[in-house]
Amino acid sequence: MSDSLQTLNWDDLRIVKAIGESGSLVAAATTLALNHSTVSRRLALIEQTLGTVLFDRRRTGYAPTPPGARSTVSCRVLGPVQAALEPCEDPAS
Repeated sequence: MSDSLQTLNWDDLRIVKAIGESGSLVAAATTLALNHSTVSRRLALIEQTLGTVLFDRRRTGYAPTPPGARSTVSCRVLGPVQAALEPCEDPAS
């Protein structure tokens, strides 16, 4: 799984975080300003890459599995780090 993590990007982590926090694919898509089908497709690819199911699909929403819960917490921690690493805009432009 650690080798798989190298193939994920920040957008993948944002998707996991948004689904984990909202428990809803549609709410996560709204938060990320993406189409819900895009979020669904990306989550399937993330889970395939990691080789594990991160969320149980239920009629009432998306419930994190143990790996999904750990991933959501990790994404919360990494979010501020990612924001700090983004290039700053040049105020002159």
